[in-house]
Amino acid sequence: MRHPRPQVAAGTCYGSLDLDLVPGYEMLIPGIKEQLPQNIPVFTSPLRRCRIPANLFSQNPVVDSRIAEMHFGDWEGMRWDDLKGTEASSWMRNYLTQRTPNGESFQDLRNRVMDFLENAIPIDFEAVLLVTHAGVIRALMIELQQQSPRKVFTTSIEFAALYRFRYDRPSPAA
Repeated sequence: MRHPRPQVAAGTCYGSLDLDLVPGYEMLIPGIKEQLPQNIPVFTSPLRRCRIPANLFSQNPVVDSRIAEMHFGDWEGMRWDDLKGTEASSWMRNYLTQRTPNGESFQDLRNRVMDFLENAIPIDFEAVLLVTHAGVIRALMIELQQQSPRKVFTTSIEFAALYRFRYDRPSPAA
């Protein structure tokens, strides 16, 4: 599930900024809960915009920084329209592998997410709820649904919406 809408101006780069939520998000939770198995284990990003709603699904959600949004480094809090210059232009062309200044690349995020899937979720869990971010959901679309990055980055990832994925854990090497 992507977190509900945060309190931030449209067009702001806010990957790792710890933002509050737009009031009224609580009304969205019952509709999401009815789509989930009862007592589903809940994992959440450490950022407030995920942790707060995660607590409405579980009294003890597991907080894991590997499912936090991409860290945009020096660009955090800036308006996307204000990012100019060769560094920004280069990143826009190579966002999958190039890191932002003092931040991460999308590949760094993908690596974190896959480490989370492979190591954080107990093997006997049939389903879990991740309360997370658009970047993490995009990484899951690429990794688990084999969607192309081009398609994934033109897909709208809605606030407070469920996205379902199937993860078939690789068999241990013999």
